[in-house]
Amino acid sequence: MKLPTAQALSQIRGVVFDLDDTLVASGLDFVAIRKAVGGPVEMGIIEYIDTLTGAARKRAEATLRAAEWQGAKQATWMPHAATLVGELGSRGLPQAILTRNARDISQAMISRLAIPIETLVAREDCQPKPNPEGLLMIAEQWQIPPQHMVYIGDHIYDIEAALAANMVACLFIPEHKKGRHSTDYGAHWVVDDLRVLLGMGLVPQSKSQ
Repeated sequence: MKLPTAQALSQIRGVVFDLDDTLVASGLDFVAIRKAVGGPVEMGIIEYIDTLTGAARKRAEATLRAAEWQGAKQATWMPHAATLVGELGSRGLPQAILTRNARDISQAMISRLAIPIETLVAREDCQPKPNPEGLLMIAEQWQIPPQHMVYIGDHIYDIEAALAANMVACLFIPEHKKGRHSTDYGAHWVVDDLRVLLGMGLVPQSKSQ
């Protein structure tokens, strides 16, 4: 783990979350989805679908959306995610979700779980991660320098997007993904418990107090 210091946490003024396996456990099997649409292992599912045309593209898009809808119907909060989101909200820190999932399906999931985050940037809204466009859009909307924001996610694309946006990159490794990462991809922070991040936005007390 590469745990953030209290000083580093106190510098955060805006928080962006990935959705699947970060805020929610949706059970999406991206390996199976990639196999179902026929995409190669070395290419992202969305990127592969973008190479298709006509009926082949429609079939692949339908397969992906069906899997995402199933995930939305069965999704639950990830451990301690509700606690973190609620605490940050009580402090007035702006929060957003950036996901490669479809907007309508993501919004349905957010509504069903009553996730109190209004700002959602989905795949229809920007170039997909690892492109940093979505993160930079959020930073511009909030008028917060990217270096005072953090993007929290469980995938290499999340870390690459954050680093490209000059944002603090936090790799979250949930219990069921431990051992799957051979590197931290250059992430600033690496955590396996979202409660470690509860200090974001809090100004550390002076040692003399």
